[in-house]
Amino acid sequence: SLMKKLMLILTAIGLALFLSGCSLIPGIFGTKSESVKNQEITLALSFGEKTGTYTGQLVKGLPQGNGVFTVANEDEVAWTYEGAWEQGHFQGLGETVWEDGFVQEGNYQNDLLNGPGQEYLDKKLLYEGNYTDNRYDGQGTLYNYYGEVIYEGDFDMGYLNETAVQRKVRLDPFKGQTGELSYTEIFEAAQNETGAKVK
Repeated sequence: SLMKKLMLILTAIGLALFLSGCSLIPGIFGTKSESVKNQEITLALSFGEKTGTYTGQLVKGLPQGNGVFTVANEDEVAWTYEGAWEQGHFQGLGETVWEDGFVQEGNYQNDLLNGPGQEYLDKKLLYEGNYTDNRYDGQGTLYNYYGEVIYEGDFDMGYLNETAVQRKVRLDPFKGQTGELSYTEIFEAAQNETGAKVK
C-alpha cells in the first residue's frame, strides 16, 4: 500500500540521516589515537607557533590526553611542558620547566595558567595563588628568594592591589632594617654587601 511505501521511504531517509549525522559526532565510532615518542611537531599555541618534540598521544595529529612537549632552539631558553592536552593545547593540570630553573605549575587553559598555580626559581617558591592568562590575578602570596612573604593579598592582572595603608604596613619593617650607604660605598664594598638591605 501507499502508506507502507511512504513509511519505508521515511524510515530509509531517517536511517540515512542518522548514520550521516553520526559520522559528524566525534568519538562515536572511536577516534584514531596514536602514541608517539620524540616526534617533531609544530603547534599553534595561544602565545605563538612553536616547533619542538612531543611524546604522548596524538589524535588527528594533535596532542591529546597526557604528553610532554619540549622546545629547544637558539632563539629562546629551552622549556618543556608536561601535562594534560586537548586538541593541541595545554588544557588541565600541567607543569612548564625552563632550562634556567624557572617552573610554573597548575591549571592550564588554552596554553596559559588559569586558576590555582605556583611559580618556582631553583626549587624556591616565588608565588602561589590564582592566575588569569599567566598573570597573578586574585588572591595570592609572593615570596622572596629566602622564602619570606613579600606580599599576601589581592592581585590585579600582575599588579599588587593594595591600599596606601597596606603598602606602608608592608614596607615599614623592610625600611627599618635598611642602612644608608652612598653610591661610592656601595660600589667600593659591593662584594661585601651581598644581601644587605640599603636605601
